Amino acid sequence: VEKILTTKAFDYVILSFWHIAEHYLPLVRRHCPAAHVIVDTVDIHFLREFREAEMKKDAGLLETARRNKTRELAVYQQADRLWVVTDDDRRVIADLVRAPIDVVPNIHKRIPWDKAYERSANLLFVGNFNHKPNVDAVLFLHHKIWPLIHKRLPEVKLYIAGNNPPAEIKKMASSCCIVTGYVSDLTPYLREARISINPLTYGAGMKGKVGEALSCGLPVVTTSIGAEGMGLVDGQTAMIADDPCDFADKVVELYHDRALWERLAREGKRLVEQRWSPDAIQKRIEASFLDARRFRPGQVSLVLELPADRKS
Repeated sequence: VEKILTTKAFDYVILSFWHIAEHYLPLVRRHCPAAHVIVDTVDIHFLREFREAEMKKDAGLLETARRNKTRELAVYQQADRLWVVTDDDRRVIADLVRAPIDVVPNIHKRIPWDKAYERSANLLFVGNFNHKPNVDAVLFLHHKIWPLIHKRLPEVKLYIAGNNPPAEIKKMASSCCIVTGYVSDLTPYLREARISINPLTYGAGMKGKVGEALSCGLPVVTTSIGAEGMGLVDGQTAMIADDPCDFADKVVELYHDRALWERLAREGKRLVEQRWSPDAIQKRIEASFLDARRFRPGQVSLVLELPADRKS
């Protein structure tokens, strides 16, 4: 990276994640002092960490969250501009930083195929298990929600797809609970499942798994944390519940109610195409660069993004 910075003159440098920016921002300032630096927050990490600490009532996690908040905000203070994925995330840091903040959500490409109720079956959870909220979500699902669902839908299978599941999740595997591990292509799972379930108990930012499911016309049952910042409406674009019994009730209702299923499939997909399609987000990015040019008149010549774009 340092070699790249010393051989080209960049007008803009985009750094994704605060801890990546913490490492690379000094190098950018040293070798490209005229570059306009944008830090793509992806989500507000300290918010997620505080929520985890409060949920688990863990003093050690709380202290870690406090330390990381100081570091994270220090990075944001050094940026020329910040990108966040939701208005909720922007509100969290709006009074804590000086840089302009733009809302640039996740991008979800248009899916050319449509799902059909009669050709769908079973439940699907998708998550990278290197991300702790996904581990907690599956444990919450397994211990509090799945027994209630399985009692009423004994023929239905639960698929848990995602890389690096820990031992405590692997041991959940059974004939009705399939733990797939890493999946190179989720398309068959998204096409065949009837419902995407996302019982997240903490987190921040915009939940990619929720947007991905909606983009495929796959109805979603999630928690208020899972729906956060996405403008989802319970019973219209998703089903939203935090209590385990309520969550299970909504899964069972949606599983059997074809009219409800078709409405959520249609309206969820429409929401994604209107708000988070490549065309919609391109307009936001163009507006962000247009505003930044007030500080850097002229045409953009080179833009460097580190690491790879999390929105592709």
